[in-house]
Amino acid sequence: HISVSQLPNTYNGNQDFYIQSTVYLNEPVPNENVKLFYQINEEDIIDSVMMSHLVDNVYEISLIEMGMMPGNTLTYWVKVILTNGDSLFSQQKQFSVIEPQNPDANILLVDDGIAINAAEPIKTYLENYAQEVEVFNIADNHGWDASITTYTGTSETIYDVMIIMGFGTTTVPTREYLGNPVAAYLDAGGNLLFVDQDYFFTNDEVEIPLFDAGDFAYDYFGISGGVNDPEEDAILAGYGLEFLSGIELDLDYSVFGNSNWPDFLFENQALPILYSADPSETYSDSTLGVYYEGENFQTILISAPVLAANEGTAEDVILSDP
Repeated sequence: HISVSQLPNTYNGNQDFYIQSTVYLNEPVPNENVKLFYQINEEDIIDSVMMSHLVDNVYEISLIEMGMMPGNTLTYWVKVILTNGDSLFSQQKQFSVIEPQNPDANILLVDDGIAINAAEPIKTYLENYAQEVEVFNIADNHGWDASITTYTGTSETIYDVMIIMGFGTTTVPTREYLGNPVAAYLDAGGNLLFVDQDYFFTNDEVEIPLFDAGDFAYDYFGISGGVNDPEEDAILAGYGLEFLSGIELDLDYSVFGNSNWPDFLFENQALPILYSADPSETYSDSTLGVYYEGENFQTILISAPVLAANEGTAEDVILSDP
């Protein structure tokens, strides 16, 4: 069996493209027998390059300064020559150099598994407040890279705000974040609203994870830990920030077809803005949302499914003052 990594669509076609391949065979494979084949667009020639052995069954290669332009698609696959002369091939993968649909946008709305098809209603709501919005779908683009999050459009500045709302998102880590596109955006001076009730679960955290300096959750959300999937439904009530002050919402999980849970947060440097008003003695007044201000960025983390609100709409609550 031969596998090869999937690269995401990108805005930057002139970067280095790092590719890994894992070769599972019953015989050792000489380095020179593992090659990456690639082709830019169907009409171009097929080229190949020998991959380097990294560790165990893993091989790697970087395609350097490919000079791809918007609209170009690179197709690639791995060929392994066995000692008996036979050849095996990986599945073909491809990615494209794309362009934003709205280069004037000041808000990047990231669809990373938004439940109940909420991306378009949220986009419409924002546009009703005269906001220019770019919607980026993670699944449709095989992921993303920093060229998406740090894009500078006609204003020659990065997006004013990035909104990531999902149900088990894949884009926001809790710990290691070297090369992460969200970290790149925040380091460049961005502002993030992140809503996901399964933030800890998706990142394979333990029941009560703890964070420290060097962890994404600590460095960019200002939290020191939390409770992963406590078995408590919750009522959300805002405090600490004026735009949520006094709002209370019941959560109706039937919109998702199941009963799920929020994550509770241990604020450190962050300011609590949402808490559980559930009468549970165990988790009463537990924090469900925090605001954090870094050196050059601001973040809001909400660890409860606001799209399950059954009074008003999630857009009314979260985006009432864009």
